[in-house]
Amino acid sequence: MAAMAADTIGSEPPTPTIGTLPHVSIFPFISKGHTIPLLHLTRLLHRRCLATFTFFTTPLNAPFIRASLDDLLPPPAVVELPFFRDAPGLSPGVESTDQLPSMSDFNAFCRATERLREPFERALVTLQPPATFLVSDSFQFCSVDSAAAFGIPRLVFDEMGWFARTVSALVGVGRLRPVRGRRTQIKYVIGLTGLAEAFRHSSYQSKV
Repeated sequence: MAAMAADTIGSEPPTPTIGTLPHVSIFPFISKGHTIPLLHLTRLLHRRCLATFTFFTTPLNAPFIRASLDDLLPPPAVVELPFFRDAPGLSPGVESTDQLPSMSDFNAFCRATERLREPFERALVTLQPPATFLVSDSFQFCSVDSAAAFGIPRLVFDEMGWFARTVSALVGVGRLRPVRGRRTQIKYVIGLTGLAEAFRHSSYQSKV
């Protein structure tokens, strides 16, 4: 009995099986700059055996996602949602921001992505195993209502990073504007009064 107890205490915890892991649904905004950080997150969690994954994307973006994850075992599933080729103001065959002929088409592109809601919901409700929670891009506005409709917890992914997002919000609150030659302007940001001192002692100062 004592020997058995010692073996139990010193043994490694069992590796979770696929069926016992959380199943994470990931819905990135169809832009490389938004998708790549989520691919990095997926690889990190997969390496630690923390979850299984299903990516939702469009047909022309699916090969990029599959190629980025095909060395993982088992590889995450990729569900292709049909992208509407007749979107007003958008050139046919454009399914990612890097394919836009001009950034003046960006608003039309965002409106087109809103039309992914219906096929996304059809795929989400039939997903097996069911989604434990959804991680979707902050630009995927339709996913908020979709997750709520099916009672699926939703986590927002912000490709900008929450520190940068917080600074931007605080700058907006203070209505700050850049002032040429003013290196300490940041000290006036509400809630970040100690940040200027940190910048003065960093290598960033020489680049400002």
